[in-house]
Amino acid sequence: MASITNLQLVSAFQQYVKEGWGYVYGAQGELYSKELAEKWHQRGRSVPSGRDKNTYFTLDCAKWYGHRVADCSGGIVYTIQQYNSAFYDRSANTFKNQFTESGNISTIPEIPGLAVWRNGHIGVYEGNGYALEFRGTDYGCVRTKLSARNFTHWGKISGVVYVGSFQAGNPAPSPTPGV
Repeated sequence: MASITNLQLVSAFQQYVKEGWGYVYGAQGELYSKELAEKWHQRGRSVPSGRDKNTYFTLDCAKWYGHRVADCSGGIVYTIQQYNSAFYDRSANTFKNQFTESGNISTIPEIPGLAVWRNGHIGVYEGNGYALEFRGTDYGCVRTKLSARNFTHWGKISGVVYVGSFQAGNPAPSPTPGV
């Protein structure tokens, strides 16, 4: 079974930012369309708290038609599944419960590809004080200054191999998935 490295995870998220991926709750890398929005609405999929279940997929997320989409944990799941198809879906809080090592955000080591977490939300540490995250329906996948966000913990993601380092903003090499 192939594994993904922390550097490949960061590189993938940098690419998602560059490509303008959107945020749709429950998504995991799908190409978003009006047809998919209608399908998810008709099936009664969950929506984020504070959003109207009758308009979330078809109106609130319509700006993401024609874009790949994910939610915060779905972006990580999708990326890892490109290297390990047996990796199963999980929520931000399940990711935290499965961290192999973790600590308070104030103690984050300079290791690209660590998860950054707060209750109900997760992102990926790019390095040099920046995070990459599927921030929400209004934002999509963005690069944010870690100190400007409210993450409370960092952690090593189970299923990610932590190796080497690289400078933020300079993509890591991306070997062919599954090799």
